[in-house]
Amino acid sequence: DNSDIFRVYNYRFDGLNYTRGFKPVGTFYGDRLRELVSNNDTDMLRANDTASVFEMEDNIVFFDGTTSIPDLDVRNPLTYWDCAERELRTDESGKSVRLDEPGRKAEYLDATYECDGYLDCYNMSDEWDCTASLPVGFIVVGVLVGLILLVLVTLLVAVLVLWLVRRETRVRKAGPALHVFIILTSIILVCSVFTAYGQPHDVSCVFQPWAMIVPMSLLIGAICVRPVAIYHHFRFPTHTELSDWMMVLVAILHTIPIILLLILWMIIATPSATLEKENGEYHHICGSNGFAGSIAGIVIFIIILVYEAVVLLLCAFISILARKVVVPFNESRIVATAIYNILLVGAIAIPIYFVLSGNVARWSILVGAMLYVPVSTVRRR
Repeated sequence: DNSDIFRVYNYRFDGLNYTRGFKPVGTFYGDRLRELVSNNDTDMLRANDTASVFEMEDNIVFFDGTTSIPDLDVRNPLTYWDCAERELRTDESGKSVRLDEPGRKAEYLDATYECDGYLDCYNMSDEWDCTASLPVGFIVVGVLVGLILLVLVTLLVAVLVLWLVRRETRVRKAGPALHVFIILTSIILVCSVFTAYGQPHDVSCVFQPWAMIVPMSLLIGAICVRPVAIYHHFRFPTHTELSDWMMVLVAILHTIPIILLLILWMIIATPSATLEKENGEYHHICGSNGFAGSIAGIVIFIIILVYEAVVLLLCAFISILARKVVVPFNESRIVATAIYNILLVGAIAIPIYFVLSGNVARWSILVGAMLYVPVSTVRRR
């Protein structure tokens, strides 16, 4: 089918002096094609008068005075962030630099990724010199965590010395094993904030729920078991009193449903670092995936919250009932205060965390809650 070729051959247009174009058989209209491209009144492009074909007799001279084909792909200058050099740069041609997607292999990012609250470069250089800087927050919180751990370890050593070395009667009656258990879970909970450091990664996204939820559940169980034991002894005086180690076991048993829910979470909605659009740009964030999707992860998280909230409310009610029971080291009022603190933090921090759009603000809320709960609990005890 030569219809397309025929249409080209049969094309003509009216010039200033005479008609130009191609006849159906491929010959030129007019004796020659002149002055299509000229420079200094010299003909650059001509048609051979005798041949029945179009021939180039001279090279085309462009507006820059050369025969080099000009670059028609003209683009605006591109401003980008160089992760390795830690600075904004400009590509004047707009096409020499190829922008990468955020992640551990990113080298060149769009300038909008600088100081947006997300760690998009592998070395966190895009968030250093910012008003709200995550790397600076990592340093400040790291120093604070170090001081808190120093205090907790000192308390742990003191309790162990008074319990096992000096064998103080007062300490032994206060339930030293339970106190050691509370301090250990508090240390683990404080250290869990480090899982929220750096760029999201599949490993850290999976480890984060375990590092934060399990020790928090153990701490809640350890706080609640003491007033339950006191009330049980008051209500059923003929029954065997719960020993110190038995209370630790009850606190651990209370966490088994949480562990089962976390296992289910990991199977059907495995947390992983995914590239998602937030605040107009794509970033790597931790999200629930797997075959059940993010909805399953949210549902399981809500079930965990409801379970712990019910346990805390029951524990608060039992603490009120047991607050006037005359026993050595009745800690019901202290426990009630600790429970109110946990409920208050959960009621405020969790909704704010999901409502806030800024990554730095969400990180601050998460870290603040993870540090406040164990510190306030141990301080009151």
